[in-house]
Amino acid sequence: MGLKLSDMNPFFAKDGIAIYCSDSIEFADDIADSGGLVLADPPYGVSERTDRKTAGRGKLAECNDFPPVIGDDKPFDPSPWLSCERLILWGGNHYSSHLPSSSSWLIWDKREGQGSNDNADCELAWSNLGGPARLYSHTWNGMLRASERGEPRLHPTQKPVALMRWVIEMFTEPGDLVIDPYMGSGATLVAAKELGRRAVGIELSRDYCETARRRLESMIAFADLSYPISKKCSGCGLTYRVVIRETFNLKAASPDGLQPWCRACDTRNKRGSHNGWKNFRRILKERNELAEWSEAKYIAMMGNFDCWTCGADVTEWGGGYWVDRVSSKRGYLASNCRPCCWGCNHLKSNRNPESADQDISRYVEKYGRGRVPWDEINSHIKHTASIVPDLTPHLVQVDSPQMSMF
Repeated sequence: MGLKLSDMNPFFAKDGIAIYCSDSIEFADDIADSGGLVLADPPYGVSERTDRKTAGRGKLAECNDFPPVIGDDKPFDPSPWLSCERLILWGGNHYSSHLPSSSSWLIWDKREGQGSNDNADCELAWSNLGGPARLYSHTWNGMLRASERGEPRLHPTQKPVALMRWVIEMFTEPGDLVIDPYMGSGATLVAAKELGRRAVGIELSRDYCETARRRLESMIAFADLSYPISKKCSGCGLTYRVVIRETFNLKAASPDGLQPWCRACDTRNKRGSHNGWKNFRRILKERNELAEWSEAKYIAMMGNFDCWTCGADVTEWGGGYWVDRVSSKRGYLASNCRPCCWGCNHLKSNRNPESADQDISRYVEKYGRGRVPWDEINSHIKHTASIVPDLTPHLVQVDSPQMSMF
């Protein structure tokens, strides 16, 4: 008989949420007897590379190095968890030969029409909950995210809170118990707290237990504040109910009214800012190639342009565009660079040259060089629809009594 969580001192416990710093396998029997929804994202046994900054993955956006994922250096054995009455296991395709047959797979589409790269286009979760397979589309591709934009990555295999919220809301009711035996940075617990569920997280790494504790304490402390029920956006002028991460971010939703931008306007602001220059400047400075560049020159080059690779007419500035060297033998000199749309740069950065040229040529062949639609090559319309939320359900009528809560 395994150990019981009730015999352990929790690392953190407050408002129906508890964290235990331990090996969850020791409590597998107790967890199975709890009757809660076991929602796990275990190590898949794929030796996920976590030294991303060292490997040079931070060219377009900052990235970090993380310690190796504990247990990811060997195949995952799901058998200790299969006695759980209600079980969801992410990464089930990596160990499917050890799982019972099921029609109830969950699919997370991480690309939403964007081009593929060296990471998976989707992730799969096996479940024993019955019913048909379900699909959730939510962009999560490096700096391109449908949620948590601007928030630092906390774990190398971190799942978005929105994904866990989708799963929990679909399979539980308020007050139900959710258990994550491989908690990581605590996304499952944050989602459970937002939805009014009780939750238990178990994690071997004390550092990640501390990370999850900080996330939850910040969230609980904010929930205790008396903030307005609704707020007027300084961008669009419309009034929305305050829903953290959905209509306003944490800072904008606070009582002092700082940065009262709704999520949709905040997204458009960030897409229209010149963050690309900061990253570009950093790289040029490291290479001692900054002398003939200036922010004004960079912005002028990256304003309205025709992509020199596919010929697409790009008429809107966004942080995802880049300037590519025409000759790989020379540096990033202004005379040696041409603006490149995000789609082409993405293809060339994540494909071998032959494969990238083949993908790009499909659009050129279909539309003709110089007439390649910006939204086709960049999946711009699909991407924008995915990251700019539809806040219509949260709109508050002007004559609503909630207006007095400003």
